[in-house]
Amino acid sequence: METGEKPKPKKVNIHTLPFTKGFYISNDYFVVGGYDKVPITFKKIDGQWKNSKVLDEGFNSYKDFTIAEGDSS
Repeated sequence: METGEKPKPKKVNIHTLPFTKGFYISNDYFVVGGYDKVPITFKKIDGQWKNSKVLDEGFNSYKDFTIAEGDSS
């Protein structure tokens, strides 16, 4: 990405209720939470965002999701 170029939005395909909040904890880590009250971290690896960890270990069903590039609309 060139300086001043706007980054493309990412769309998260996940079988849960929607995320309502998110924040960066570093340049390579992003934490989200939402209506399910299960915080999830994402890590940027080789320029791609990957699901990193479900912070509430009691919810194992959240491990099956992917991130797809695309328009956020």
